[in-house]
Amino acid sequence: MHKKIICGALSAAMFLTLFSACGRSEESVVNTKNSSFIEQEEVVDSPAKIFFSAWNGSEITADTAKEHGMIFMDSSEESDMRWDEFCECVKSGTEAEITVCTSTQVIHAESSLEGDSEVLTIESEDFSEGSMKLFSKKLSADSLYSVCENGLTVYYAGSNKLYQTENVTSELTDVPFEQKIYKCSSEANMTFPYQKMFSNYDDFSEYYLKYNGELQIQEMKKDMEAFENEGGFNNHVIFLKGELSGYEHIDYKAVRAVKDKDSLFIYVAKEIPENKAGATSKRQITVTVPSEYLDEISPKNIKWIVFTQE
Repeated sequence: MHKKIICGALSAAMFLTLFSACGRSEESVVNTKNSSFIEQEEVVDSPAKIFFSAWNGSEITADTAKEHGMIFMDSSEESDMRWDEFCECVKSGTEAEITVCTSTQVIHAESSLEGDSEVLTIESEDFSEGSMKLFSKKLSADSLYSVCENGLTVYYAGSNKLYQTENVTSELTDVPFEQKIYKCSSEANMTFPYQKMFSNYDDFSEYYLKYNGELQIQEMKKDMEAFENEGGFNNHVIFLKGELSGYEHIDYKAVRAVKDKDSLFIYVAKEIPENKAGATSKRQITVTVPSEYLDEISPKNIKWIVFTQE
């Protein structure tokens, strides 16, 4: 039996009932008009998904959103509760969907399972510049995060903005960074993945002397020497992630660094190629962060989140 929670189809008064139900497995809910959520035995498009598929760019109002079971990005209590409920479903691996809109954009997001993997599918239609721009991306569920920006809490899936609210409940700080991606020998006899931290050139030099025979990272050494000569290590720290992929033509990109009290989260997109043939590949991902953002963060609290997208 296929079950999916339609997160846009609830009332604010019934949110607590819905929140407690998200993620449960018992089959005890009937689909009624006054139900706080909808569960379906067969895949049937929700009114919000139908609106998304048919939308031609006409202006969307809060009333339009409510009529079609969508949430309007207006920081209202009801919209925020519906969005929070969807996020909880994504975190718990529960199949769910939600449609978010502004006056000129519609974003449809679905949380689903593909085998043992939790997947987040994002589709967007944007008419803000007078012509329709379409976007579609499939990501792993761990791509979903939030960060504080200009007094707002903004939610992203990878680098794709999904929702924002004036309700700021955490200390998630956006951290500036620079990144470089290096290829290394696919024959390297090392255990992947792993992570390192270089707070000075001596840290890297020790790493290079120990592992260059396996990794063949001469290009990285040149960059590190230049960084040292420029005085970069005086006020920066470099974090490294060693990653392995089963695809030869693989791309990685760091999309965000977020500080949360005593922890630093580095989000990296792993772009799955259309051509999935090829040999194993290994990469060295470096992210350089100004030291001023790291005062309260210990090395054990550096968290790399490498999510897939295609």
